[in-house]
Amino acid sequence: MSLPRETPTQPLARALASRFAAWDAFFSPPGRPLLWLLLTTPLAVALGLLAGGLWLPLLQACAFYPLFAARLFRSRWKSAVAAALLWAFWTALLVGTVSYAAPEWSSHRILRAQAYQEEMFTWVESGRGAEGDIRLFLPQHALHLGLFSLLCLLSLGFLGLLMGAVLMNYMSFYVGTLLGYALDMATVLAMAWPPWAMCRVAGFIFIAAALSGWAARRLGLPDLADCRLRPALAAGAALIVMDVFLKWWLAPYWQPLLKVSTRLP
Repeated sequence: MSLPRETPTQPLARALASRFAAWDAFFSPPGRPLLWLLLTTPLAVALGLLAGGLWLPLLQACAFYPLFAARLFRSRWKSAVAAALLWAFWTALLVGTVSYAAPEWSSHRILRAQAYQEEMFTWVESGRGAEGDIRLFLPQHALHLGLFSLLCLLSLGFLGLLMGAVLMNYMSFYVGTLLGYALDMATVLAMAWPPWAMCRVAGFIFIAAALSGWAARRLGLPDLADCRLRPALAAGAALIVMDVFLKWWLAPYWQPLLKVSTRLP
């Protein structure tokens, strides 16, 4: 009786499963995942900013992906999402702090930092721009979401994390530099990261977990055979819808409050 013929993807699936299992074993001791995030994230940010350009998001994604993959591809998507949310918060804090302390220097090292800052400062000052106009920001959000989803599917999440790091970095640069022009630091600190942007970041993370897990299952990774990923996708979709609704509803009220709390150049 002949044995079933091996599919072309099975050797790759076995190699990836072995790698993910090794990463999972490395992160199994209690406290090690948190320690890894606390230590490697600032190291990646520091080295990436010194190198500049694409090196920053690349090093950030390389530092975080082993933990994300170890959790997600061993059927623990909730743990992967929790780690990614902490990574996003830590990244925003680090990049925002550097941007606040050295805005001119960091503006030349973060991709699209100056362009996004100018766009957002114009909106804060005048209310003009994509941030307050659903006809402008909805197509842009749809493009970002579509590209992000495709990258997650094609790379088991790695390129999606890289794109997410690019977005997080220039958004954090804007927040850090906005704080530098604050008249009322407490108000600006509370409002610089609006709730719709937080929903978008969280939504992208849930979608990354769902689509990366689905792609790994299609590839044949055995640990994901019985993993339920639909709740992650549903949560991500709900957060993206919330992002659009809150931005459409709150941005016209948000902008005047930011304007009176800052003195922009």
